[in-house]
Amino acid sequence: MILSERIAAIVQYSKFSIPKFAEYVGFKTPQTVRELLKGNTRSLSDAVQYKITSAYPEINKLWLLTGEGEMLKDQTCTTSDTNTSANNEIAILKERIRALESILSEKERTIQILLKSREL
Repeated sequence: MILSERIAAIVQYSKFSIPKFAEYVGFKTPQTVRELLKGNTRSLSDAVQYKITSAYPEINKLWLLTGEGEMLKDQTCTTSDTNTSANNEIAILKERIRALESILSEKERTIQILLKSREL
């Protein structure tokens, strides 16, 4: 199954129109979906993949990227598996927040230095 067919399957699964699907997933315009459906795109950017799988976490990422396997994840996963996955994602996000806070702190120091040098 090619990418455009997989995107069409997800839109159909959503039961939304293309504009509503685009809005729900977080695309700025429905044109993004229409371009994917035309088949002009051979692969998904990380951002597009993230938006689709965030809006529809039940979508199998491997299927979305390659067409291999089933569209929907195995629904028999246990609560424990889900909790472990969520905890892993939380840990990753916390690390990203720490990194961004560090960058922000450095930027604030730079601004203060520039402001002080401007006063001289």
